[in-house]
Amino acid sequence: MRQDDPQYDARRTGYYARGYWRDEDLWTALSRTARARPEGIALIADDRTIGFGALIRDAERFGRGLVACGVR
Repeated sequence: MRQDDPQYDARRTGYYARGYWRDEDLWTALSRTARARPEGIALIADDRTIGFGALIRDAERFGRGLVACGVR
């Protein structure tokens, strides 16, 4: 969907009204889900699955590593 689409505003409003879009970022949504269902499956790759709790834990560890390397 492009912002220059004449129906952009109507579609955007509809997406929010139906709950497809939310006023939260991806990290907030994943964190909320991880707290509610830490063992719920977040990712499936071949024969491996990763739960929401593990995904958040690994993402936080990765972020700490980046900060330790000087990434801001």
